[in-house]
Amino acid sequence: MFSVENLYHILYDNVFNKFNIRALYFFPFGSVKINDLHNLGNVLNDGRNNIIYFQDQEPITDESKISFQKFLFSYGNPGGRLKIFCSSEKSELVEKICKENKFFHLYYFFHGLAALDWYRDAKYLSTIDNSIQSPYMSLNRLCTNLRSYRLYLVSELLEQNLLELGIVSLQLNPKENLAKKEIFDSNSYLSIDAKKLILKHLVNKNKNFVADQDNITGNHSSHFGKNELKFWQRSLFHIVSETVFYEEKLHLTEKIFKPIVVKRPFMLVGAYKNLEYLKSYGFKTFDKWIDESYDNEKDPDKRIQLVVKEIAKISKLNNKQLHDLKKDMQSTLDYNFNHFFGNFKEIVIGEFLDNLQFCFNQWNNGRLDDMIFKLNDTDKQEIKQLLLQ
Repeated sequence: MFSVENLYHILYDNVFNKFNIRALYFFPFGSVKINDLHNLGNVLNDGRNNIIYFQDQEPITDESKISFQKFLFSYGNPGGRLKIFCSSEKSELVEKICKENKFFHLYYFFHGLAALDWYRDAKYLSTIDNSIQSPYMSLNRLCTNLRSYRLYLVSELLEQNLLELGIVSLQLNPKENLAKKEIFDSNSYLSIDAKKLILKHLVNKNKNFVADQDNITGNHSSHFGKNELKFWQRSLFHIVSETVFYEEKLHLTEKIFKPIVVKRPFMLVGAYKNLEYLKSYGFKTFDKWIDESYDNEKDPDKRIQLVVKEIAKISKLNNKQLHDLKKDMQSTLDYNFNHFFGNFKEIVIGEFLDNLQFCFNQWNNGRLDDMIFKLNDTDKQEIKQLLLQ
């Protein structure tokens, strides 16, 4: 597997350079600042300067939209050029951005490729049997703005007397009192009822909820080794707190693959229909053992309540019952692990190339031969096989 750090250079060298398409991407990873926008490729003499703009490391936010507008201002955004906006989300927002600025939208599962790189060693590290110490694990770090739902999630766990039964982390930063700031922020996404519960349980907490270590960094999700393997396997269910929750977007990050690479079941605390989105890539979920109707609930508070209801059910199980449940799930856990390290990469790369071809076909429609982009099936297979090495 190639490294995600070199992803844009690899795609440029093997794909976009062949079509004289400049690639623009953000570095360091996770930045959306205009000063961190880097360019691969040369300005063409014919003045067209075809481009692909990668906004794929994070979901589209107000900050990333501002950076894109600054880029358009410096670029000029004239017609007569192929312009592709590449994202890792499916949403009305990204389609609107592309339509307004006359860009073609290229979607692909960036974080799927990132997870394949970051968690690649899981194939070689031996699993640990009989290591279940708690029914569930819920790891949370950022808890403000679009991630403020995590405050409500932990408050519900406290309200139901479930927190001590699992392994739970939450970075409250007591000196800054982030919980208080969030519930009194007029722009908060939290409902009134959610704010009341957070006020009851979290505002006066004078320390973080710590699961393994207190100094969690921004790139902690990319860390994987024997220690992470042991820690992630201490619980049966992983309660995955995703980046996108309130917005109606299809977007998942590397977080959803943590339980998969350590062969654990999961519940997804994410946006509406994102569990179904994961299944579209060939993964199996756990509706045989738990109620996954939370994925069909549009109301954010109710979606969390449905997840907590399932946490409460598994938290009633004793240690033997937890191990028996895992044994019953083992074929699904093995399947997801093997699929992640098997066909998943081919699916993601194939989707990327299919969507790129679709962008080319849209551009080519009605244009002259010297202005079209050709990506035939033979070219796609050659590129695909190279990227799959």
